[in-house]
Amino acid sequence: MRPFYMQLWLAGPCALLIETEEPGLESASASFRLLNEILRAAQLPTPARLYADFHWPLTRNRQLDNSAVAASQGLQAFMQARLEAQQISSIGCFGTHTVLLSDPDAESIAALAGRVESIEQLPPAWFVPSLEDLMTAPEEKRKLWHFLKRIRSHWTLVND
Repeated sequence: MRPFYMQLWLAGPCALLIETEEPGLESASASFRLLNEILRAAQLPTPARLYADFHWPLTRNRQLDNSAVAASQGLQAFMQARLEAQQISSIGCFGTHTVLLSDPDAESIAALAGRVESIEQLPPAWFVPSLEDLMTAPEEKRKLWHFLKRIRSHWTLVND
């Protein structure tokens, strides 16, 4: 499995797991502006707050297991530990490798895009393309707006 980098952001009752290039989202970037647009459309607080980073592989030691299964287990443990004390009602997952949170065998984000998945010991997770892909594919952005309208009750009930 090739290396990847994710950031965990918090926006009210929603955690956002975002696959991005290092050094991550920066406040002046187009990706960060799109994230804030998404949060406003979803009626979530803006701006989101950066909470933690996840690097894969966890170590540069080539003798350790760097498979998709190990990455999935590592990502799940990371999320469980970070969200344990948080009042989170759902997890938004942006990007290809975020599918590892749900399934180490998932071929692509397309397999889970537009779905809400139950994940053991975590709040429900919803999967969408990366912020970069959303910026370059207007049709994907349209699908995202409709999807957010459908699932908004996961976090708006918490705020009411």
